[in-house]
Amino acid sequence: MLPDLFLNALENAINKYIHLDPSSRSRLTPLNDKIVAIHVRGLDIRFYLFFSANGVHLQKNFQGATHTQISGTPFGLFCLGTQSNEKGAAFSQDVAVTGDLELGQLVKDFFANVDIDWEEHLSHCVGDIAAHSIANVTRNTLAWSKQTATTLRQDLSEYLQEEARHFPSREEVNDFLSDVDKLRDDYERIEARLSRLEN
Repeated sequence: MLPDLFLNALENAINKYIHLDPSSRSRLTPLNDKIVAIHVRGLDIRFYLFFSANGVHLQKNFQGATHTQISGTPFGLFCLGTQSNEKGAAFSQDVAVTGDLELGQLVKDFFANVDIDWEEHLSHCVGDIAAHSIANVTRNTLAWSKQTATTLRQDLSEYLQEEARHFPSREEVNDFLSDVDKLRDDYERIEARLSRLEN
């Protein structure tokens, strides 16, 4: 069970985050008056999201019927709105949705498409020039990190398959399955021949 203090802090954080995007209020319209149950698997935590024109309200208890239920691991739920900003992008395998699936997709798309102009907000604190410089460094660092992660994933896959030989390549798997099929066919032919000889 979540403490009220934590739930209030989470609610405030979510609302401050989404209101940094000026378009969030209009994008809340299709979610108005919808109730979504959230279940954090592994921690067995449950709470409810109530959407309104002003934002999101979190509540730990609710006796009525919900429109949608979203269940997932802590990491899966954390990444729910950050994995892809493409409308209609699929949920990760760590997240399950029941009830109104279209509403579940709308909730995911809403959070995934929060578009914050961090440079603009930062400029109020440090000035335009410094904010622009910080934003450029951040963008370049994120692009480098993404490229590095992609390259590392490819290199690791190649190493495990080609060098360390821990995993077979796709061609080797296909060859093995072909050999299994051939062996099965040969066995069936021999079995049929033996059966004819016995008769």
